[in-house]
Amino acid sequence: MIESVARWIVRAVSLLLLGPVAAWAAGGVRSGDGSQAATLLTGGAMPAGLVGLVIVGLCVIAAGGLAARLCDRHEGVLNAGFVMGWVAWTAGRLGDAYRLDPEAGTLVRVALEGSAMLAIVAIAMLVADRFSRRSSQQEGLGLSGSDIVGALRLKTAVPAMGASLGLSLLLAWLFARHDAPGQALGAAFLCGLGAGVFGSLVSQSLAPEVNGKKTGLPGVTASFVPIAIGVMLAGVVGPLFGLGVPGAGKLLSGVARGDLPGWILVSPAAWAAGALIGVPAGISFLQPKQAIEVSGLSRSA
Repeated sequence: MIESVARWIVRAVSLLLLGPVAAWAAGGVRSGDGSQAATLLTGGAMPAGLVGLVIVGLCVIAAGGLAARLCDRHEGVLNAGFVMGWVAWTAGRLGDAYRLDPEAGTLVRVALEGSAMLAIVAIAMLVADRFSRRSSQQEGLGLSGSDIVGALRLKTAVPAMGASLGLSLLLAWLFARHDAPGQALGAAFLCGLGAGVFGSLVSQSLAPEVNGKKTGLPGVTASFVPIAIGVMLAGVVGPLFGLGVPGAGKLLSGVARGDLPGWILVSPAAWAAGALIGVPAGISFLQPKQAIEVSGLSRSA
């Protein structure tokens, strides 16, 4: 009972306090014409964007650490995703950013923002692991530096990461038809969900065999880490891929026609939210429920 109440308290803090603060910081970044048509690093004033990025990072890290301390690592992942979702919902639209500054530099800055979001999530996970009161074996998820490095050293890591990245770009192209915040977030969640399923299948197919049977992977860490990284890397690779398809010279006409590809319409914060919320749900379809617990949701039911 106490643990269930604690889960709802930390979710309320993330959704009603830390998320809005992060959204306020992201929404305060202005484009060159003074409008809100900018994400954190595509605004007219880079210092303001960097300040906003720091505030967003602190909110995400605080949400992950607080949830892990009061509940567990799974809840830390989920709550960090909630804060990222707030940022993705309220920040400026990428289509507007491309319309105001249809140059290659804008795509590069979006890719840099995706790299920054990946770094923020990594720090948040390290803090969540540090603050958790139980061992990673008890929770079925380890997010320490050694756990992450160990997961990435497995022979299944690179194929799972590549499969997640490729599928995320494909699903973004299919489902992100314009840059509305709801559609971008929904598409990112579907990318995370699909990557969780497909990446787990790839991991399991490459897992070592004992007596002719697949042994599977040791807990959820070995699956979650590379798959989540693969999804967030889509926020870096997508804009860079956009330099060629459709090409920086076609951004303005693409905005006017409404046919920009989805891999440059999903914001970096949306990619991060999709990885943190969608990937655990996708993995849970193929991994033992008690080992994953879908970011703690099953415990609060």
